[in-house]
Amino acid sequence: DDGLYALKNDIWVKLTDFAENDFHTHDIRDVEAVDENTFIISLKKEDNSYELRLLSQRDISEIKAKKIVKLANLNGGNIDPYNDLIKKYNSESDNYKVEIVNYNDGVYDERTDSLKQDILSGNAPDIVTFSNITPSSLGADSGTMVDLYSLLDNDSDLSRDDFLDGFLERMETKGKLYQITASFIMNSVIIKDKYANGLTSWNIDELEQIYNNKPSDMEFSAGSALSSKEEMFRLLFKCNRYYNTDTAECSFNSSEFIRELKFINDNDIGTSNDMLTPGMTLVNDDENIIKFRNDEVMVNFAYLNDFRSIREFTQVYSDEPVTFIGFPDNDKMNGIVSVGTTYGIMGDSDNIEGAWDFMKYYFFSEEAFNNGAEYHAINPYKFCGIEKFYKQQLEDIKTPHTYIDSITGEEKNADIYTSYSGNGIEVELQPFTNEEAEKYDDFVRNAVKQRFNGNSTVNNIVWEEAGAYFAGERSAEDAAEIIQNRVSIYLSEQT
Repeated sequence: DDGLYALKNDIWVKLTDFAENDFHTHDIRDVEAVDENTFIISLKKEDNSYELRLLSQRDISEIKAKKIVKLANLNGGNIDPYNDLIKKYNSESDNYKVEIVNYNDGVYDERTDSLKQDILSGNAPDIVTFSNITPSSLGADSGTMVDLYSLLDNDSDLSRDDFLDGFLERMETKGKLYQITASFIMNSVIIKDKYANGLTSWNIDELEQIYNNKPSDMEFSAGSALSSKEEMFRLLFKCNRYYNTDTAECSFNSSEFIRELKFINDNDIGTSNDMLTPGMTLVNDDENIIKFRNDEVMVNFAYLNDFRSIREFTQVYSDEPVTFIGFPDNDKMNGIVSVGTTYGIMGDSDNIEGAWDFMKYYFFSEEAFNNGAEYHAINPYKFCGIEKFYKQQLEDIKTPHTYIDSITGEEKNADIYTSYSGNGIEVELQPFTNEEAEKYDDFVRNAVKQRFNGNSTVNNIVWEEAGAYFAGERSAEDAAEIIQNRVSIYLSEQT
């Protein structure tokens, strides 16, 4: 997996390295040796076309002249860690070469512990990734990491104005930017307009009113009868608005939070089955669609990767008007935004300039956007946080996509939603009108501006104590008071 080898005098000799070439060996279909150090290869490309390449040995002094940028890989597994974009950067850059530092051994916690040990010993990679860990957990608050604003504000090619309003701020830690990425996703709650009472957002009062007026045989959501009460509470109510990690303040003993707990419990939304754990999904997408279409459920939880996801929820889940009403909140939280894996630069790196050069290419270049994939930093199947690429995504959803039927010669719509479980759901998707594009552009941009920096420790405290209430072990008021005390102590310890 790590390169191309040849048998020379009964010894296997490595000829190429994934870090130095922008292709994988499994793409090679044929090899011809021109001489001892020169080869012609035939590559099969993603579009099933072929390309000839001439491989020749590079001058070792040219390679040694490059400065090494070390990138931590916490994914584990015996796989090729060099994705196409990293290899292309290494192939094209005259000054820098990215090398992967693998933390493959053990479970994720053990791998992050190994990374932390390297940081403490002064042997840290230049670039680290954040998925289940935070910059603060690596000591960013005490100066172990670079504030990327200091690089961004002195960059001649890139500025804060190149990003969607609010996108960078949601990755901040106490006003500093220790981590960055290029893409994001959204979560929301969708409801048919005929049940929304003319609302485009709601608070707990309006939620209770709509719920009490729904048909008696209508479920709350497709999975509510098969999910735990704890899970339904987690899905519907976002507790981040009750605490602030920067100021170490919280208000979980408020009447509004207690009402949210009671709404789930008093209306039996979810089950108290101990076998059900948070995150369990017992209803597939097709069942969600059918139940929502047939008015068997009041709401559906919408996971929105991009504008195509919005189009599916508005054109597939219903053949009548719908609204992304969002999560019950006085601040009109129509949607919440979250980012996945982010990247940061260690403060004691000897090559901060090279690390930033690579990160700019990996996140913000035309090359990254046009060649993105699931495992790339910038993902064309997610919303892009860079303004010019985001606008391209919005224009694309307004554009018809067609193909020519090879049998009939007829031009047909290429955007078709087809059920994967054989329930006969097939919908021909239509491009957004200008009015729809403007409406959903506002929807996404407003969500990006809202701060939603959740803390996993706080969330776990809330769900644990909420679960005790739903299990009948204490009252809602007592649960709220316990949450308030536990979170207050935790936040004070972090300052």
